[in-house]
Amino acid sequence: MRNLTLILFAIHLLTRTIFVLGNGFFNNYGLQADSTWLVEFGLKNAAQLNFNFELKRFVASPLFPSLVGMLKIAFGENWNVLLIIIQLLLSSLSGVYIYKIGSLLFNKKVGIISSLTFSVFPLTLWYTNTFSQECIFQILFILSLYYLIKSIKENSIHFVLLSSVFFSLSYLTKSHILLFSIFIPIIYFHFYGFKKQTLLYSFVFATVSLIFSIPYGVYSFKNHKQYIISSNGAGYQFYLGNTEAGYKTVVDVPSRGTQEFKKIQDITVTAGYFNGSQTRYNSILNLPQKEKQSIFFKEGINWIKNNPMKFIELKVYNVYCF
Repeated sequence: MRNLTLILFAIHLLTRTIFVLGNGFFNNYGLQADSTWLVEFGLKNAAQLNFNFELKRFVASPLFPSLVGMLKIAFGENWNVLLIIIQLLLSSLSGVYIYKIGSLLFNKKVGIISSLTFSVFPLTLWYTNTFSQECIFQILFILSLYYLIKSIKENSIHFVLLSSVFFSLSYLTKSHILLFSIFIPIIYFHFYGFKKQTLLYSFVFATVSLIFSIPYGVYSFKNHKQYIISSNGAGYQFYLGNTEAGYKTVVDVPSRGTQEFKKIQDITVTAGYFNGSQTRYNSILNLPQKEKQSIFFKEGINWIKNNPMKFIELKVYNVYCF
């Protein structure tokens, strides 16, 4: 078993090293639009022990910028080399735990096939040395799922604790995974029914997750008068996806080379232009964090009410693209 996991790790390390060298060892920003501001938060804020990761649009999740800041403090100008190596190793480790999950759920053969498929899966390789949340989020969430399954298979509170810790680190990396939290008690109920394990394991999982939210939540409340668990950008993302800006991005895309096409390439800046008023958009961005997200959400709802057919068309396109 140990030899097999080492072999799988080596295979993943090989495929990822080939990709990194082919893509460019220091090509860390070209594949993800968010890379630049995430790293800036780490180098300019976290490295100075300032954990205010506020964009005008929303407050960003803290774990990745904090990691960049710690590496900058520890290794100075060589922080980027260390981050590339860390992401390379963690990405390779992901493949080992894909094997473990496949083996737990089905059998060893399925685990091996799953892991080998994962070793060359292009959408995973893509992020190996890109400075973004995705690579680190991936291993954290895979570990959380592994220990979640393990806690059920072995009926062990120890693995519940491990799963909840890695889940907490996952949502501190990318907050959208909090949507998965509602399924955790459902999963325990599916296996245990109306037994004490369902209540106990769900309570422990929720308690650990809540505890992990406290440092950043309290810090955010102090700075923004709002307890932010990880990131608070849901209203803004809903606005982008359910207004004329989202419709133009997906359905009615402007012709290449036009001014409108150039504008839509930087939609986080020009959303107001497509939604009828750049001034209105900018004024919302300048509101306090605790106010702007609800306003963005209402703007999206109003667009849906006023454009029901466009909304349906947009969702059909989204499903098709997915």
